[in-house]
Amino acid sequence: MLLVIPKLLLKITVMMMLVMVAVDRLRDWRSVVMYSYPKAFVEAAAELTRMYHEQGCDVMITGHSLGGYLAEVVATSLGLPGAGFCAPGPGFHNGPGAGLGFVTVNHEADTIGNHNHDFHVRPPVYILDGGLLMLPWTAHSMAEMVKYMSKREDWTNLNAVAKCSAELPRVPLRVFAGPRSRRD
Repeated sequence: MLLVIPKLLLKITVMMMLVMVAVDRLRDWRSVVMYSYPKAFVEAAAELTRMYHEQGCDVMITGHSLGGYLAEVVATSLGLPGAGFCAPGPGFHNGPGAGLGFVTVNHEADTIGNHNHDFHVRPPVYILDGGLLMLPWTAHSMAEMVKYMSKREDWTNLNAVAKCSAELPRVPLRVFAGPRSRRD
């Protein structure tokens, strides 16, 4: 649908968000640990993406933990923008795409999300809020990540790296290479 406003033309689109959720945690986690390709997830996401595109919708993808891993695999396979949170790196499961418009956001102290941290399509953005000495389940918690991201309402999947480069970390200690943000 197009709306014509004097001297301005706007295209109104509907955005559909595909959310990757690990339903059978043991079977789905095996796809990470045992390195089996998550073909069923990619095929289902491809079908949903095609259906929504035919309806004129834009599609993004997101997920937390294993869902973030799957979101990156789907994003690089189908060329979708989006974000993964507290997500391990997919490595050779990533598709042929460069993952343009996709960002991974992990807490630096997250031992689960930072598994295979070097195997993302691009380095994750690391959150340092709360420091590095926290319990692993706290650093991996989606509820905590929601709190961290609420301090970054101006972030998008397209500008997160640039927003980090504008911040100067208080302590230049780095566990992993990549952009960082701390807003305690």
